[in-house]
Amino acid sequence: MDRKAAASLKKALGWIRAGKVNNARRLLVEFLRTDPNNAQAWYLLSYTLEDTQRKQYALMQALQSEPRFQLALSRLAKLRGEPEKELPPNEPVATLPKATPEPAPDFVPITDAGAETEEPLRVEQSEGRRSFAKPARLFIFAISMLLLVFLILAGVPILLRGFPASAPSASATHSGSPTAFASSTPTRTATPTSEPTLVAAEIQPLDPETQAALDAIGQQVAALRGLPAASAVESALIPANEASLVLAGVYFDEGKAVELQSQEMIMRTLGLLGEADHLSDYELRRHTDPLGGFYVQVEGRIYLVGDSFAGALPYLYARLYGRALIASAHAQVEQAINGCSPFSDACRALRALVQGDASLAGDQWLQSHGTAEVQQAVDELTAEPSSGEQASPGFAAMDLNFPEQYGAALVEAAFGSGGWGGVDALYASPPVSSEQLLHAEKFSAGEVPAQMSEASFGPAFGSGWAELETGELGEWLTFLILAHGAASEAQLDEGLGAAAAAGWGGDQFQAYTRPSDAAVALAAHWVMDSEADAGQLGAALEMYVAVRFGEEASALGAGNCWAALGQRSCVYARGAEVLWLVGPDEIVVLQVMLTHFPQFQ
Repeated sequence: MDRKAAASLKKALGWIRAGKVNNARRLLVEFLRTDPNNAQAWYLLSYTLEDTQRKQYALMQALQSEPRFQLALSRLAKLRGEPEKELPPNEPVATLPKATPEPAPDFVPITDAGAETEEPLRVEQSEGRRSFAKPARLFIFAISMLLLVFLILAGVPILLRGFPASAPSASATHSGSPTAFASSTPTRTATPTSEPTLVAAEIQPLDPETQAALDAIGQQVAALRGLPAASAVESALIPANEASLVLAGVYFDEGKAVELQSQEMIMRTLGLLGEADHLSDYELRRHTDPLGGFYVQVEGRIYLVGDSFAGALPYLYARLYGRALIASAHAQVEQAINGCSPFSDACRALRALVQGDASLAGDQWLQSHGTAEVQQAVDELTAEPSSGEQASPGFAAMDLNFPEQYGAALVEAAFGSGGWGGVDALYASPPVSSEQLLHAEKFSAGEVPAQMSEASFGPAFGSGWAELETGELGEWLTFLILAHGAASEAQLDEGLGAAAAAGWGGDQFQAYTRPSDAAVALAAHWVMDSEADAGQLGAALEMYVAVRFGEEASALGAGNCWAALGQRSCVYARGAEVLWLVGPDEIVVLQVMLTHFPQFQ
């Protein structure tokens, strides 16, 4: 162990002894992000966690790195209420370095000269994985509120669910400039029973001066991007109170409402949504630029939201025009991402490619042609929120910002090595998983997910069950389930959740519902890169399920199960595979395991 690492561990130990376990935990989690196989760090981390399951998980990670670690073996046995395990004599034992005399805790301190004295490291938004851009608060606030009012008046059922009955007021903004999203949690509202009647928003023609400015920006972006100008693209400047009508008219219909209901049931079962949360607002945001405005391919039209073409709207138009250029040059990609499910990991990767491309085109336009006034408006747009403002909570905000954040890194790397030709080459061989975006080296190496096409387990249930959806979670949604679920008390530390998901090699889930009582049966099956990775994911998943359900585990076959909240949730690990089964009772879970996953018995 080098001097700096030993100093960090010594500092963490000092904080533990001083009772400052939060400081120690932050330091150790940050340490483990750069050295995830350090057994001593995992061992010390177990003393900073409150939940017994999490302590055991940390000790299991320590023993995975150092199987002969006597201190970890003894502490793990103690936590499990088992007899203390001792290694046979004459066998090598992994221990922590001996310490200078201090009051003896039940672990051996780390010592090394030259411990640093800086402030504890903060665990927040590291590695770019957790941070996200600030979306357009005023724009989406208006969408949510006005679509709610419109749908109530028009009598559209089901779609009401995604919009709050009362929403926070938007902060004052520069006229015509998009701002970050307002924070809101969708709530359930009463649904009217009349037939839906969507009324198209009236699109007013642009004045000649605004149209000339848009035409000039379009030509500039096309020249920078190296693609032919998209002559068929139209533009519209619409007030905020019409944006909701446009989006709803394009993307919401009866079929979409049914689809969203199915996806909501799946996400509640996975723990990504609470009982009162819905996906309508999330679904609309998937079709907008993170900064506001949207491009509708079927209409060939860019919509800017504002009263006048001012503030940051020229920059936003450059981004959206870049999106239109991409749609023209790579129409099949645009069509694919417009119709795909949030449970398509390959689609999530494609969205990131397209958004990263459009963002870079907009940034280059801003650098080459943006005025000082536009630059200032953009700087204000992306500044940190003022006191009291927060980004949207839960998995949705992070998932919506995945394309912008990780797509930008992918595209900028390709541009840096090969210019726009290098970016265009990405469309011939695009990323196929969120894993390839989270780990650039895996994209470079061409590491693709394991192909999983498992037989449907629906027939085992008979006619009383109906299929909801089959899809994949990918590394990204696996991480969000573990670290950003709706039940805050069950969320794992981000470092632990990220490490558990990082060995992802492929997955598939199937979900069914029993209409008679709205019960859900779900099987999520992961193939990890190695047996060690499967053990890590299995342990993390068990910890997540145990805290979420709040019950003691019981054995069912070779797995551990928890029964609560009207569900039976079981986790199995075998070799490099992990299986998570959820059903309304033990019989349903056994049916699925015995008929389709007998290897986990």
